Amino acid sequence: MKVRLVSVYNLFESPPIGLASLSTYAKEYGGFKPEIVDGYYCRDLFKKIQQDKPDLVGITSDSVLYEDATVLAKRIKEEMDLSIVVGGPHITTLPQSLRPVFDAGIIGEGEQTFLEVLESFESRGSLDGGKEIKGLVYWRKKKLEFSAPRELIMPLDKIPPIDYSLLDKRHFRRKPLSFDYRPGIEGNMFTSRGCPYRCVFCSGAQLYKHPRFFSVDHVIEEMKTLIEKYGCNHIQIWDDMYTISKKRMRDIAQKMKEERVQERCVFSVQGRVNHIDKEVCDILKDTGVTMLSFGFESGSDRILRYLKKESVSAEDNRKAIRLCREAGFYIAGSLIFASPGEKLEDMKKTLEFMEYAQKEGVMNMRCYILTPFPRTDVWEIAKARGLVSEEMDFRKLGMFNIEDPPFLDPGINKGEFKKLFDMATKKGYQMSGGVRRMFLAKLADEPLNVIKRALRNPRRAVAYLRNLFGRRDLS
Repeated sequence: MKVRLVSVYNLFESPPIGLASLSTYAKEYGGFKPEIVDGYYCRDLFKKIQQDKPDLVGITSDSVLYEDATVLAKRIKEEMDLSIVVGGPHITTLPQSLRPVFDAGIIGEGEQTFLEVLESFESRGSLDGGKEIKGLVYWRKKKLEFSAPRELIMPLDKIPPIDYSLLDKRHFRRKPLSFDYRPGIEGNMFTSRGCPYRCVFCSGAQLYKHPRFFSVDHVIEEMKTLIEKYGCNHIQIWDDMYTISKKRMRDIAQKMKEERVQERCVFSVQGRVNHIDKEVCDILKDTGVTMLSFGFESGSDRILRYLKKESVSAEDNRKAIRLCREAGFYIAGSLIFASPGEKLEDMKKTLEFMEYAQKEGVMNMRCYILTPFPRTDVWEIAKARGLVSEEMDFRKLGMFNIEDPPFLDPGINKGEFKKLFDMATKKGYQMSGGVRRMFLAKLADEPLNVIKRALRNPRRAVAYLRNLFGRRDLS
C-alpha cells in the first residue's frame, strides 16, 4: 500500500519531525512505509501526489495553514478521489472544524491512531471503520462523529527512535547554524512531550496533556544517530520545556559525557525563566548547550500575571538573562503585544525590558500579536466577542495581524499601537545583529531560494527588510 504524508508548511526550513515519527512508528509496528512530501522543498504538492499515485494521503496542519491544507485536499479529492486523513495541532484542538474534503481527522497523539488507520484501510480499502479506531473525528452520512478518545502512549519509549532518512536530505546539508551562523549541519529532535503549564495563549497542553519523557538511553541514541550518521554538529532540542527537571538534565549530561556526545556537537534548548538558576546553567553547560530560547512575553508584571497565570515575573525574565549571559549562553526570546486589557504603559515596560535585554547581549527578540488559537483561554474570549468560529477563515489567525489586533484595548489608538509595535519589531530584529546576521548568512547560502520567496510576497519581504535594517526608504 502506497501512503504519502504531506507537510504544507513552507515558511521556514523546519523538518517535519512529527511526520517522521508517524512513519517510523508505522514501519516498526505495521511494516508500512509512508513517505513524506515536504512542503518546504516541494514547490507543487499536488503535482507530487499526482505523480506518486498513493492509495492514501495524510496531511498535517496547524491552524494558520488549515486553509492551505484544505485547498490541497480539495484538489486531491476532486481530481484523484483519494482517501485523505488530516492530523496535527489544528484538528486536535478544533476537531469540529473537520471539512468534508477530509475523510477523517486524527485527534491528539497520532502514532498509534495512524497505524490503526493504515491497518483498517488496508483491509477495507476505505476509511469506513472510523468508529472502531480511537482518537478519530470522521464523516458518517454527512454528519461528524467522534470515536472514543485515544490514550497517550506510555511509556514514551514505545515510540522508536526516529528514522531521519525519511526526511528530505537537504535538511542535513551544510548551512548557517541558527545560533552563530557559521556553516554547519543542524539536526532537530525531541526528548519529551507535554508541558505542565497552562498559559492563556498556548494550546500545547491539549496535544500531549502532562509531560512525558523519553528515557536517557533513547535520547542518547537519537543524538548519536544525528551526529554519526548525518554529521550534525548542532542539534536543536524542540521540547516545550527542556529545563523542567534538574535530575533528568543531570542524567542526560552524565550519559552524554560517557558517550562523548558533547565533544562532537552543541545544543540549543527551550527554557522557562522561572527554572533558571546557577545550577541549571552549570548542568546545561555540561550538556553542551550553547543557546537558550525563552518566551519572555512581556516586561509588565501585570500582563505576565495574566498571560502566564502568575507563574513568572518581569524580574524572573531579567534574572534568567543575567544568569545565562554570565554562563556564556546565546539567548533568543519572544514577546507578545496587544493582550486583553493591556495598556500603552504595559507595552512601554516591554520596550524597556527590550532595552535591558539588548544591553545584556540577547541575540534577538521576536514580537508577536496575541492570537486566539483554538482550545486556549483567549480563543474563548475571542469566540464570545464573535471574532472566531469553527467555520472561520483560519488564515486570519496570523501572529502579525498588526492591522486588526483582536484584543487591542479600545482605549489605544490603532495608529499609535502600530508605531509602537513597529518600533519593538525593529528593536527585536536588530538586537545584537542576530537576525540580521542570520538573514545575510541565509542569503549567501541559498540566494535563489531567498529571492524566490521574496517574490511570492513582495510587500511582506519589503517590510521584513525594513525592520531588519532599519531603513524607511525601502518601499
